[in-house]
Amino acid sequence: MILRYSIFLTFFVHFVKSPLPSILPVCFRDDPQLAKCLVLTANILRTRFTTGDLGNGFRIPRLDPIYIPRITYGREHTLQTRMMNIYVRGFSNFKIENFYVNIRDIMFEIILSIPRLDFNANYKMIFGYLGAPIYSEGQIIQSLTNVRVRIIIKGQLHTINRQKYLNFDPFNVKVLESKIKYLNFTNFFPTTALVGPIVKRYLIDNADYFNERLYPDFEKSFSEIFTKIANQIALSAPYDEILPI
Repeated sequence: MILRYSIFLTFFVHFVKSPLPSILPVCFRDDPQLAKCLVLTANILRTRFTTGDLGNGFRIPRLDPIYIPRITYGREHTLQTRMMNIYVRGFSNFKIENFYVNIRDIMFEIILSIPRLDFNANYKMIFGYLGAPIYSEGQIIQSLTNVRVRIIIKGQLHTINRQKYLNFDPFNVKVLESKIKYLNFTNFFPTTALVGPIVKRYLIDNADYFNERLYPDFEKSFSEIFTKIANQIALSAPYDEILPI
């Protein structure tokens, strides 16, 4: 397994290597103010999230909006909801509350606050009413405010062609809190005038529960997206160029 992984990294570095984006500052890993420099780097990257263009021909996936293929949540035998083709807007407005660095162990812990995230997606919903399933599908628009996210990042060094390259483990992303500001469904159970209001009241009464059910898929999607981008940047140059002494 380790050998196969090393072969993959060697292949990746050889064929994907490109110059580091010139917009990024050089941060020295023995600098007592390393965390401050990395915060500056994150804030510069944030301004490019809507285009994905970091300059020098270096591109990353657009991160505002963020695309998530699907999220499924609900309570078995009561209400099941599947959201598809989800677009999340507002992530580029994040603020860094705290940035902890342990450069010896290549570990970082970041707390982000995001004023507002807007979700737009297609949905399919099944509601169990009097023992019979009733179906609805359409568009869902949802807004979350006061979102706080913790991200724990760990990396490892791998030797490739006698040079050390940094590779990140999957990011550990955890939504700490959020509040539902707005929630609306189009074409909401149109076949019966009775079920729509019942389900809407059920969703409102259980808003916190269903909001928390969103978190695992949301966290997984964010982890996959940001780990991929971080490794794209980290493997573009040796570790001593990414974070020189």
